[in-house]
Amino acid sequence: MSTSPGRCYHCDLRYVGAHGRPTAYRWRRDRARSLGALAIDLARWYVGEIARVSAHLGFYVDCTGPEWKGRLPANDAAQLNVVFEDGAQGAIHVSWLAHVGRRSQEQVVVLHGEDGTPEAEMSYLATEIRGVRWGEETFETLAVPDKLWGAVDRDKPPFVRGLGVFVTQPVGDRLFVDCILEDRPAIPSFYNGLKVQQVMEAAIQSHERGCWVTL
Repeated sequence: MSTSPGRCYHCDLRYVGAHGRPTAYRWRRDRARSLGALAIDLARWYVGEIARVSAHLGFYVDCTGPEWKGRLPANDAAQLNVVFEDGAQGAIHVSWLAHVGRRSQEQVVVLHGEDGTPEAEMSYLATEIRGVRWGEETFETLAVPDKLWGAVDRDKPPFVRGLGVFVTQPVGDRLFVDCILEDRPAIPSFYNGLKVQQVMEAAIQSHERGCWVTL
């Protein structure tokens, strides 16, 4: 099937791992230097602009050691309900405290749309993309196009393959630098960063006020 669900009705996004359990000072846990565990970019990428946010931020790990004196910890978990500009609904769950064994980290993306449902599950042990069309009953596995793998050795374990993309393909920081050197637009751009930042700020306001926040 095509990986596009057509018009998206609602999406579920989850990214969890346990790297936030240590209590020692880390800048990602410092509220003055980080906005904590929040993930907005994939929601915008797949569905579009977010119009309203209702969020609950979790503060679970005790960060009261001497190195934390005078500092406030950022949230280590977040649950967001969002409404997109086209009316689609979304649920976003992020946790730095979820122990998932040898999988280390898990990322799950589910898009329920007019034409069907694509799903993706990624961890250090396995990666699978699958989909089902409207009117059918069985999900089928969807292959990652060769052009996205590039020179990555696909016989390697899933985690190694994933890292290989960042080494052999112009993605992430490398893509940003290449766009500067070649004088071409970068995606994601600073505008995308701004829009994500606005949603993150709205999520923090929603948690503090206990209400929906409209962007």
